[in-house]
Amino acid sequence: MAKLTMGQECFTHEYCTNCPNRKVCTIRPKFYSDQAYNTWKDETVRNFNIITSLQGIHPFIAEMGKNIALNMMDKRRAEERRLHETYVKE
Repeated sequence: MAKLTMGQECFTHEYCTNCPNRKVCTIRPKFYSDQAYNTWKDETVRNFNIITSLQGIHPFIAEMGKNIALNMMDKRRAEERRLHETYVKE
């Protein structure tokens, strides 16, 4: 069986707490700053829209996938901020 990518591994975890990539994750540190997280989300959505359009994915399906992924990240972010309030920067 092939080794999962970091993105695939991320998708299999509800929260970052037990993720084996926690220490090397480049996204999780952005959870603690509204500006950094919102910039990451904007860039991710822009890239996602371009890629799904180029691949010919129906806009309705792409929108559903995008919303599921963003909701998952928002949920992870909320839990990280709850568990580690010390690191939150507004």
